[in-house]
Amino acid sequence: MSISSLAQTKNSINIQWVAPQSSDPNALLQCIGCLENDETGTLIYSNLQRVPENMLVDKAEISVLETTELTEAEKIKILKYSDELMQTPKLMFSNSSQRMTPYLVYSFVPMIKQNGQVRKIETFSLKVSYRPKNAPTRKSRSFAASSVLSSGDWYKIGVVADGVFKISHSFLEDLGVDLATINPQSINIYGNGAGLLAENNSEFRYDDLTKNAISFVGDETDGTFDEDDFILFYAKGPHRIEQSGQDLIHRFNHFSDTSYYFIRIDDSDPPKRLSVQPQSTNLPSETVTSFNDYLYSEKERVNFWESGKEWYGDTYSAINEAYSYSFSLPNITSDSVKIVTRLASRSVGGTNFTVSASGTSETVGFTAIPSSSYQYATAGTSTLFLSNAPSTINVSVGYDYGGSLTAEGYLDVIEVNARRSLAMVGTSMEFKDINSVGIGNVSEFQLSGATQVIEIWDVTDHHSASKIDFTDLSSVKTFVVDTDTLRTFVALTANAGSTPVPFGKVENQNLHALDYADVILVTPASLLAQANELANFHRSKGNSVHVVTPNNIFNEFSSGMRDATAIRHFLRMFYVRAGSDPNLIPKHLLLFGDGSYDNKGMLNSFENLIPTYQSNAHLVKTSTFTSDDFFVVLDNNAGFAASDLLDMSVGRLPVSNTVEAAAMVEKIKKYAERSSSLGNGGVSCGNQNASTFGNWKNKLMMVSDDEDGGTYFLHTEEVAGRIENDYPWMNINKVHSDAFVQESTPGGERYYDVYDEIKSEVESGVLGVNYIGHGGEVGWATERFLDLSMVRGWTNFSRLPFFMTATCEFSRFDDPDRTSAGEELLLNAEGGAIAMFTTTRLVYAGPNLTINKKFYDTVFRRDVNGKGQSFGSIYVGTKNSYANASGTENGRKFSLLGDPVLQLALPEYNIVTDAINDSAIGVSELDTLTALGKIKIEGHIEDWSGATMNSFNGVVYLTVYDKPQEFSTLANNASSGLFNFEEQNSIIYKGKSTVNNGLFSFTFVAPKDLNLQYGKGKLSYYAENGEVDATGYSDSLTIGGINLLAEEDNVGPQIDLYMNDTNFVFGGLTSQSPTLLAFLSDSNGINTTGNSIGHDLVATLDGNTANGIVLNDYYESDLDTYQKGSVAYKLEDLEEGVHTLELKAWDVHNNSSSDRTEFVVALSEEMALDHVLNYPNPFTTYTEFMLEHNQVCAHVDVQIQIFTVSGRLVKTLNRSLHADGFRVSGIGWNGTDEYGDRLAKGTYFYRVKVNTDNGAAAEKYERLVILK
Repeated sequence: MSISSLAQTKNSINIQWVAPQSSDPNALLQCIGCLENDETGTLIYSNLQRVPENMLVDKAEISVLETTELTEAEKIKILKYSDELMQTPKLMFSNSSQRMTPYLVYSFVPMIKQNGQVRKIETFSLKVSYRPKNAPTRKSRSFAASSVLSSGDWYKIGVVADGVFKISHSFLEDLGVDLATINPQSINIYGNGAGLLAENNSEFRYDDLTKNAISFVGDETDGTFDEDDFILFYAKGPHRIEQSGQDLIHRFNHFSDTSYYFIRIDDSDPPKRLSVQPQSTNLPSETVTSFNDYLYSEKERVNFWESGKEWYGDTYSAINEAYSYSFSLPNITSDSVKIVTRLASRSVGGTNFTVSASGTSETVGFTAIPSSSYQYATAGTSTLFLSNAPSTINVSVGYDYGGSLTAEGYLDVIEVNARRSLAMVGTSMEFKDINSVGIGNVSEFQLSGATQVIEIWDVTDHHSASKIDFTDLSSVKTFVVDTDTLRTFVALTANAGSTPVPFGKVENQNLHALDYADVILVTPASLLAQANELANFHRSKGNSVHVVTPNNIFNEFSSGMRDATAIRHFLRMFYVRAGSDPNLIPKHLLLFGDGSYDNKGMLNSFENLIPTYQSNAHLVKTSTFTSDDFFVVLDNNAGFAASDLLDMSVGRLPVSNTVEAAAMVEKIKKYAERSSSLGNGGVSCGNQNASTFGNWKNKLMMVSDDEDGGTYFLHTEEVAGRIENDYPWMNINKVHSDAFVQESTPGGERYYDVYDEIKSEVESGVLGVNYIGHGGEVGWATERFLDLSMVRGWTNFSRLPFFMTATCEFSRFDDPDRTSAGEELLLNAEGGAIAMFTTTRLVYAGPNLTINKKFYDTVFRRDVNGKGQSFGSIYVGTKNSYANASGTENGRKFSLLGDPVLQLALPEYNIVTDAINDSAIGVSELDTLTALGKIKIEGHIEDWSGATMNSFNGVVYLTVYDKPQEFSTLANNASSGLFNFEEQNSIIYKGKSTVNNGLFSFTFVAPKDLNLQYGKGKLSYYAENGEVDATGYSDSLTIGGINLLAEEDNVGPQIDLYMNDTNFVFGGLTSQSPTLLAFLSDSNGINTTGNSIGHDLVATLDGNTANGIVLNDYYESDLDTYQKGSVAYKLEDLEEGVHTLELKAWDVHNNSSSDRTEFVVALSEEMALDHVLNYPNPFTTYTEFMLEHNQVCAHVDVQIQIFTVSGRLVKTLNRSLHADGFRVSGIGWNGTDEYGDRLAKGTYFYRVKVNTDNGAAAEKYERLVILK
């Protein structure tokens, strides 16, 4: 009943319309809060508003207050749904909540049609009426304080079907029970027999394990379990059979084909035994001599899209056109038999199935499906009714493939509803009669052929089965019971009872006793060591963590059966116990283990560690999905609607083994580490020890595909614009593929420069990577500018970015036959990504843009301490904001692959520019930075309240960007179109300065090549002191013009060129991937703007000037000077043999210099030695050995053995060292033997042997001379 007194009206809600970005007539109209419906293409406006506590929205009405005409640009858009527009829009709404806060989520098409004209809604009002929430029932909403599994001895057994089961003396012994010490009255059996758990939180689910009544056959009062004693009990199988009208149906379990029960042995646990149920004393109104029987055939062999819950059985084709299925129904009556057959067909032409049984048949036709369709198959149903059917019914299913050899048909299920005479068959028989049910009905059941029947059980309440006190008429047994509801019975003979499947002893556990924790970490037992290591790491950061296994959850929350809803039910325990305090709901769920669409592990159990939720949809590829969001939608009335909000964050680490798990934990610990780069010189060797600080935290790379009329370019520009406006400290590198030259190859079109740009940017370090465009499980775009080779090759272990990928299936983690590119990115032990906000199924471009914008509305926000949010908080903020704006399942196809507890590595403090050339910012008129002009910049570091960090002493890094430049796409594809865009990426200066007590300053000379037009440049800062870091920016600096009074400079830079480190010598040995290392100096500084053709800092390999390597972005000035600096750039995959390298540099006055070196590449897989020598040679009392090798960044053991000319070993020198470069020196020797005696003068030979940890080895002989 609606409470009108609580009706509310919210007036003047405005819709903000956005001008079209594209002239494409198929492009969608745009408004803030609007997005395209996934399937219909309809524009939908969505919003939400708070709802009073303990209330639900009963009714919502919209009133249009103000409309406007379409603009001329909007009128050319094709509104495919314009005929469906009405004068008043249809309002869709639902009740939702997040962490106990209730919301109304509503949506509608924001246009109407008046007098045949389409008009946009600009202002509307919303009237809402409420009703009270129903109080939750205690039965379904309370949780035990402690699990029964916490005490006693427990043994797990399984059954595969409903029925009576027997536990004998030998069965218990084989199970490991010591019967010599067991009192039979201490034995109970627990189990729920619930089958597949109800997904909707409002539906009943059992809590913990329920005790079942059992029948002990023998004398259990004698205190011993004798060899001829045994237990009988009734158990339910994994697939439930339920009443539906006058028929029976089954609920197939998609997670388990076994139902589990538990034997408890505990003297303190009172025995629960079958009671005796007397017959009803009421006069019978019904006589029952027949009953309902139900048989079905449903196999799981084929999953169409490898997605969704539904699997199919037998496959039909031109080769296998027909199958026959047999159903045994003893004592079948003449009543009509109903046979329902569910089928599917996939063909480019028309096909049909013919189902026949006992002379009755039906043909079901199936329409053609285009080969390009996202619909895999068409579903259809046959229903046959048989009269006077035989006791064995053979159902024949034939497939007419319509002449198409590629056509395939599929059987889903055959269901048989029949009636049988109530006559005993077998050692036990279950029966129920729907016809007997009615208000006030009393029925007499007459079981014939029952001479051997000794007991009849009432198993309607299968936990409390009872023995019917029947009337024994020899071959007929009768009993009278009330049948207001459907009753189920089992008749037993002396030989009744099947043997259950033994699974062994179960250790005590008690998840029900767990208190609140910030983090719930679910992991399989095989990964517990690594999971506990990660949990301890998070505990050290102040988080409380519970580590639990799926099996333990299943034991307490789904009676031992694998079921994704059991995990949700477990989390619901914390949610319900929180009462009205949302702070008592755990914050994060971390799934530490891979999952599979094959939840039963039929294909590959190694990938099936933690269950996945799969969609009901399965025929249409774009409608299927998997989503871990299911686990954390915890509201009392929630199912899993697209508009349901997340109450916790959820992230999955798709690790499958201990190696992957250990590597993932190390990546997480490294990402959170505060390791400094201060004091490090030369080339960093060994990712495990490299600094996690760096101005990579100021960088974001945004990549767009070139397809679909420039849609992805426009979407990327829209998102980039929001970031530039909201987070101007972020430096965005726009990698629009259509702005690069496309090359034709035998394998198709390629963007090699895009490939190289993405590869090098991630390797050098970015905080995040965004991609919008086409993609799949093996990479991005048809041009393959990101592929598995790139992903596997990244070694950016200390500079790990997040990836946000608005593309199809890039991170499909639940395919057991393939590790997707997104998974590989995360699992790469040497680099890749730290977290993936990523897609697992096919998605739509329009909604992708919406979730992309919602992500960047959230990701760079800081927590209350000024730090980056956790990835989980970012995920919840993004998902719930999208659900509020959309309400479509496109959002469910985005997952967080990563640790939700881990915080985004945002710099913690703020950097502020105080003055430019001694003029205070905001107070005085600032000097302009001119070409060849000298500039001084001063600033300070502060916290987010504005207080200067006086204790901050470290290094600040400054990058000065010239004014934004305009670029254009190239319309590489006919439909791409030409678009202009701006990017601020020309670097004027890049250097570092000391921070003392929070203050710093820079001085440098601007290059002659800067753009002389006047405009705003950008100062981008990053600072760190080895413990914390900071970021900042300023756009106060005007850049332009030239300093005509600059001193003349005609001398080019000084260049010192090396490979890997300064020990390198000309002609030295290197690996296949050496690092170019150069030190440059000039009195006025080095030019790195890249504004003038030919003035780049460029390296030329082997004289290939056409493919010079531009190093502008890799140059960095030395500390506290603009006159010296260095470049480090890693070359990759060089061919074996001699190579030359030339480096050319320009100073800011455009004077150039160059340096050249030569090196020899030896294959890294094989150890190589060269330039083995000792110096001085000859020597008298001391010499040093030197050598070159190709095992850079490796631990090497060097052994030098000195021999006389006759071959006698006189001295051995051993050194173990880490090779940061290719050259080893400094191994000294004083000319003495092993006993310290000086060797005689003369000639000696020595052998140098070098070994690495990976088994590579090489040796070389040389000669030395000792003088006296």
